[in-house]
Amino acid sequence: MKLISATIRPCDWDEVRVALCRLGVFDVCLTEVRAPGRVGNRAGLYRGAEYIVSHLLQARIEVAVADDMVARVIAAIDPASGAARPMPPPMMMISDILIPY
Repeated sequence: MKLISATIRPCDWDEVRVALCRLGVFDVCLTEVRAPGRVGNRAGLYRGAEYIVSHLLQARIEVAVADDMVARVIAAIDPASGAARPMPPPMMMISDILIPY
């Protein structure tokens, strides 16, 4: 088994979820994370005080799949996140899961 972790924009979660459901992958762990973005430092305003926004809100998906489904899951996540938007591909990491018998 492999654990696939992908960091995407939160607005792309619905498209990714539908693409994974079409493959039969229903157990997905979704985590809200903050990561540096490409917009630079923006100024925000909170209760009259100005602050710098340097990390943007993103979503991290973690999916555990069988070895033969890894390529199909990656192919489903990649175009579903950010379709028709000129952005970099989602950050992905694949690691082995060791299951003791």
